[in-house]
Amino acid sequence: MKHSLWGCKSFFLNKNITFTTSIEDLRTANLFIITVPTPVDEYKVPDLSALKAATKSVAKILKKGDYQWVWK
Repeated sequence: MKHSLWGCKSFFLNKNITFTTSIEDLRTANLFIITVPTPVDEYKVPDLSALKAATKSVAKILKKGDYQWVWK
């Protein structure tokens, strides 16, 4: 079930969470939520290039026991 607050940064205020685009900042994290734009073309086919790039970047620093969540 989609939670309407997930897209709202204020939902995470006063919580132990960091928003970043820096891979170095992520090395000490153990939960990764990847949200990237996935525009669609005129045939409604999504462009997944940003999602693939972000996932590959995070995959390089994943450790055993880490969680990765891809938000559509």
